Amino acid sequence: MTIRDNRTILALILTALAIVVPCAAWYLVGSREAERQVSDITEAAHQAAHDTAERLADQLTVRLNTLRETESRRPFYHYQPFFRDPRGTTLMPSPLAAPPGDPLVQVYFQADGESGRITIPAANVEAQQQVDPQAASQRDSLRYLQRELERGLASILFAVRGESRPQQGGTSSSQNQPVVVGSLKWRTLYVTGQPALIALREITTPEGSLLQGFLISSAGVADLFRASNLPAHFMSGKAINDLQAVVGTGDEPWRVTIDSRDALVGATRQAQDLRRGFLVIFMGGAAIALLCGLGVVWLVWQTERLARQRVQFAASAAHELRTPLAGLRIFSDMLAEGLGDPAKSRDYARRVSDEAGRLGRVVSNVLGFTRLERGTFTMHPAPGDLAAAVRESVERQKAALAALGANIELTTEPALPPVRFDNDALGQIVQNLLDNAEKHTRNAVDRTIRISLASRTNDVELSVCDHGPGVPAHVRKHLFEAFSRGNHADSPAGLGLGLVLVKALAKAQGAGVAYRDNAGGGACFTVTFIE
Repeated sequence: MTIRDNRTILALILTALAIVVPCAAWYLVGSREAERQVSDITEAAHQAAHDTAERLADQLTVRLNTLRETESRRPFYHYQPFFRDPRGTTLMPSPLAAPPGDPLVQVYFQADGESGRITIPAANVEAQQQVDPQAASQRDSLRYLQRELERGLASILFAVRGESRPQQGGTSSSQNQPVVVGSLKWRTLYVTGQPALIALREITTPEGSLLQGFLISSAGVADLFRASNLPAHFMSGKAINDLQAVVGTGDEPWRVTIDSRDALVGATRQAQDLRRGFLVIFMGGAAIALLCGLGVVWLVWQTERLARQRVQFAASAAHELRTPLAGLRIFSDMLAEGLGDPAKSRDYARRVSDEAGRLGRVVSNVLGFTRLERGTFTMHPAPGDLAAAVRESVERQKAALAALGANIELTTEPALPPVRFDNDALGQIVQNLLDNAEKHTRNAVDRTIRISLASRTNDVELSVCDHGPGVPAHVRKHLFEAFSRGNHADSPAGLGLGLVLVKALAKAQGAGVAYRDNAGGGACFTVTFIE
């Protein structure tokens, strides 16, 4: 059989192509689009982090430069704990003893240009000497910071001295000697083991040189960054990637670094959700297409199966009709022409009657199946004597079955309860079960067919048992399907409609049909009528 001859295989191949090709194209295009969107999401998160770094670096640069310009105009003597107003003789405390007015300034300090010893105005005012636990704690912190600044300044002291010539400015000393104030420059030194940014200037006085400046507060910078939607850090060093931005601190390299791990994790999760969403939609669409394709193939297979069954039915019906018709023609011709033994005329007439009955059963089954297909069964079940009805049906067929070599034994329990049944349908059930038993016992040694009626708890069972080969296990699941006659090479001819009609007729009366192996070998069919 070629593929063209088997429409199911051809439909399967075409359907597979119709599903696989579009789904493959959909997957390729959809996966590329999903990956593009994933790339866009990741790039957007990365770009947002880069933009945030640049924005914060610009903001901090403006703030630091503004602060440096403002502090550059501060008189040098403000860094002393007490000073005399140049316009008078009053001794005044340093305004730097109070907390810094700018949150970016942590502390102001002044250092001796030779020794590097540092004084902090806020730590050397008598007001700080009051016995106040909070003030004492603050004073201790400032003194600790003073020592750390001295250590850090010692490492850059020689580089700072004489780096640039200070410009003359400010005011003159009491000895009318000029005081030269240098410009503030950004410097990096280590305070408490961490890099810190300071603004430092050199002051030249008759008594010697001084270094003045202020320390940038890391807490103040953190407050400036707090409005950002991404964590940011102010760190020393040059920018090494696009998530870092340079802060304008002159020759001292400082940068803003963005911690984008959480944002990238969120972008990755969003990308995974996007991929997963595409796969779910794709798998759902592919599954629906596959189910539709399988449905089409199943319909083609059903159509092909029905076509084969119709061909098989036509062949079986032709055989079933031709055999009794041939017998009818032969024996009717013998009777009409006076052929054969005149003494056997009654036998010839009996044979004509048997073949006509056989032909009638075939036609009855075909008509019954046709009604079953059209759904035009009309049943009128009513309470009655089931034993009498079965006995009558058996008597009608006993002679014909005896002529074919089958022996029928009928046993009934006394006083069976009345059950509801349709008399005509019951006759067809008994006829088909007996005919089925006779066909399958033609090669059996014991051709006895036993019919029994027995009462159960709430029903009555009609059993028809034989001593034939029985029904193989692999055939039982198709036993009550149309045109199913097993696959034995020696299976008797038939249309495969008898058991189908038995089940349909029984069901229409509210009864059930079941098969079991006969205890002595063979098949046993049971019809259960409910009280």
